[in-house]
Amino acid sequence: MGFGMDGEVNFFRKKFIGGFNRQDVVEYVTKLAKERNEMSAERDKALQSLRALEAETAAVRTELDDLRKSIGDYKVKALLDAAERLSELEEGFNQLQLEVGKATADVRAELESAVTTVSGVPSIFKWAGEKINELKSTLDDEIGVKNTAYIE
Repeated sequence: MGFGMDGEVNFFRKKFIGGFNRQDVVEYVTKLAKERNEMSAERDKALQSLRALEAETAAVRTELDDLRKSIGDYKVKALLDAAERLSELEEGFNQLQLEVGKATADVRAELESAVTTVSGVPSIFKWAGEKINELKSTLDDEIGVKNTAYIE
């Protein structure tokens, strides 16, 4: 009794003299050889597929590494561009701050000058009123009229 590669039980016919039937043994050995060759071919095919998958995996890993590097390069470039723009923005802000500071100082100086001028207005009016009264008094003295109301 023998077992085939597929688990099938094979029986060898016995010859009356000399052991097993030669044809049964030859068929059994041939069947085993065929199964071995088929399995060997399947193994070779599986190994070939494995090698192809390994090569494809290596190619994908290389591509992934390249993409990671490209993304890293892009990220660095984007960050450098952002830093440059931020620097330009900061420079513009500082310039604007200086200009606004100068304009504020100029306006403050003008306001202080205006306050000085405006605060002097009452004394100017007082002086002008005194001068008008002096002129009126002089005029009255000249024409000889005292406390005469003028027609306006």
